[in-house]
Amino acid sequence: MSYFIEIVRLNSFTRAAETLFVSQSALSKSVRALEEELGTELINHGGKDIALTESGKAAYTCFLEIMEFSNDKIETLKHQINVENVSLRLGLPPTAGTIYFSAMLSEFRSMYPENKLEITEIPSKELIKLVENDNLDIGVVIEPFDDERFVKRKVFSSEVMVAVSMDHPLADRDAIDASMLNGEKMLLISKEYMFHDAVLNYLETAGVDTEIVFESSQWDMLLEMAADGQGITLVAKPLIDKYYNARIHQIRLTKPQFPWSLTVIYRKGKLLTLPMKRFLKLCDQSAEQ
Repeated sequence: MSYFIEIVRLNSFTRAAETLFVSQSALSKSVRALEEELGTELINHGGKDIALTESGKAAYTCFLEIMEFSNDKIETLKHQINVENVSLRLGLPPTAGTIYFSAMLSEFRSMYPENKLEITEIPSKELIKLVENDNLDIGVVIEPFDDERFVKRKVFSSEVMVAVSMDHPLADRDAIDASMLNGEKMLLISKEYMFHDAVLNYLETAGVDTEIVFESSQWDMLLEMAADGQGITLVAKPLIDKYYNARIHQIRLTKPQFPWSLTVIYRKGKLLTLPMKRFLKLCDQSAEQ
């Protein structure tokens, strides 16, 4: 029908073929197939110019109405799919929400109240599985993260600090080599968090040998214990700044450095819904700032 409409509109098989990027023979075959289906000639094929039969004139008017109706229905469907009652299923590790995403989530809700925001707070290792299985649209992980199954966008960068009590022997230092952590009692986030592996990999790469005396899934417990002098812990700087800046002494790691970044991920090949596009745009804008 769309081929037939274009032929009539341009009054030429040649110009219609150029506009539609198909061959003239393909157009002719399509018109013939349409005529056979309707059981009547639509174009007078004996003349040089395009001349519609009476049936062709009626078909042209009818086809225009059908195409207009179809386009309207498709646009309505797109609107329903992209806007009305569409949720964004977002997975956040607990620390990421606390440090960075709380303000962005508030902004998203304010800007797009028609999009329901479904947040699952879960450690990154489990979060990755949910994104892979399409139980979550977008997830937030901690770098380093390298997995070809996912598209990733870095949204926030900082660094990992050594958190010690105010009376710790290193409390007079603002920066140290990692080697100075040898023999220290380490308070470590538990194994279900990606940061657990990141810390162990960092210490191994730096050739540092510490004694892990306690593991917990709660950052506040680790920081409370560090402030109490029960050991040291490695924590992202924004978390200390937000809650423990007055009670913890922070020390920068210089050799080697310990960068810390938050990255949003979604499954490669996934069709981006409008809420996903909106959230990713906010992430991009925030990263630029």
